[in-house]
Amino acid sequence: MKKNRGFVLLMVVSAAVMILGGLLVSLFLLASTAKRTYYYHERLEAYYLCEAGVSRGLALLKSGGGVPPQAGTVDFTLGDKAYRVKYEISGSSSKPTVRGLVTMASGNTYYLKVGGERQQWPFFIKGMMPPLMD
Repeated sequence: MKKNRGFVLLMVVSAAVMILGGLLVSLFLLASTAKRTYYYHERLEAYYLCEAGVSRGLALLKSGGGVPPQAGTVDFTLGDKAYRVKYEISGSSSKPTVRGLVTMASGNTYYLKVGGERQQWPFFIKGMMPPLMD
């Protein structure tokens, strides 16, 4: 029985290390999934906020008040969070580019760009096709 004591201790320590390693890997995977989910929701929120900024710039272009270059801001409140979305109109009058930019609480800045040299008009906004450049 005394001969096996060292072997049993080695097996118990090995099992404890393997269980601890499995727990650490599980915690790491759980934390990375939570972080990925948070940034997914942030990107989705930022996309729609940028789309709102682009919509404001496109409305200015359509009304004739958005002669490039021009910039402005729009304030939004979603739930208990307040956002400031910036829009920029650049390029020429015949080939304008509209960008919507937003900086989220995490410090990440997102933007959405429409138009430019390839003239990506008309731009679909939430399933409707507005007459943008008529």
